[in-house]
Amino acid sequence: MRKPAYAAFFLLSPAVLVLDRLTKAAIHNTLTLPVQVIPGFFRLVKTWNVGLAFGAFSGTSASFMNPLITGIGLLASAWLLALLLFGRQSLRLTLAFQLLLGGALGNIWDRLHWGAVLDFLEFHIGSFYWPSFNVSDSAITIGLGVLIWDMVFARESR
Repeated sequence: MRKPAYAAFFLLSPAVLVLDRLTKAAIHNTLTLPVQVIPGFFRLVKTWNVGLAFGAFSGTSASFMNPLITGIGLLASAWLLALLLFGRQSLRLTLAFQLLLGGALGNIWDRLHWGAVLDFLEFHIGSFYWPSFNVSDSAITIGLGVLIWDMVFARESR
């Protein structure tokens, strides 16, 4: 096994996972919700998501969705770990893969522990509400954004 490039950035996935666990523990165990943080814009809620991103397929039975999503998440995590350990990607891609891995592991943890993903960040303007999400979802979104940026813009310069 070759020494991974940018080894210091291997702390990013565990940092995402720890931050995700701490925030979810605070929401699950200690806060009375909902809490208006910025009235008319941001509040903390407690929502259980048995489906995919933005609650897609949340009407489907959890006994069907959880094993399926968990299995896909574990396969994706193994693939990302292999890319990080054996790939020769740029710093940008290393960061993207780290964010994706940490986020995936955070949500997998929820599915294994609770049978659903705990979402708690809710943004809204007037009557328009963005679906609630969590730290892991944020890391996955940022990681995908960096990955898409690299695919569209960085590849042109190579």
